[in-house]
Amino acid sequence: TVVVVSYNALVYNSHKITYGTNTVTRYPIVEFLRQFKFGYALCDESHQLKNIKSTRSKAVRILLSDIPVIRLASGTLAFNRITDLVGQAAIMDPSLFGSESDFNSKYGQFDEKGRYQGLAKGAEVLVNQAIKSDMVIAGAQRKEWAALLPQTETNYHVVHLSAEEQSIYDQVLEIATENIQE
Repeated sequence: TVVVVSYNALVYNSHKITYGTNTVTRYPIVEFLRQFKFGYALCDESHQLKNIKSTRSKAVRILLSDIPVIRLASGTLAFNRITDLVGQAAIMDPSLFGSESDFNSKYGQFDEKGRYQGLAKGAEVLVNQAIKSDMVIAGAQRKEWAALLPQTETNYHVVHLSAEEQSIYDQVLEIATENIQE
């Protein structure tokens, strides 16, 4: 069984519930999908999960928590900063870096007032070593991936429209073209 779902669908209709002093977020779609006990998950465009604190990332981590084999794919794995990669690594292994504050404490540089200033000198190398010791990052160029795809097949289907159908089609096409040009 293959299930394809967008990250945004996972957070659809999510809501917070308070139990005493604790507030939790329920993700009904995630709860539904977890019933299937998947054995494998592939998260494409994983750079969309880089923010550990985002609702989307939290929902995905809950969904994947019981899935034994998880793979991430992205053409933009480390988008802007090394911490983007850390958020994605947390999807596969939350213990690798811990929370964002754990990561910042270990690899960060702080000013005299204790404010985070960015990564400490040499920290990027240490982060990369930690990631590579725990997971494989395989790089491939677009042309290499293209070689793995099946040959394309082009089919044309001729549809004969009545005069009335052709008129409606022309009107829709004109409106669409105007919208695109705006």
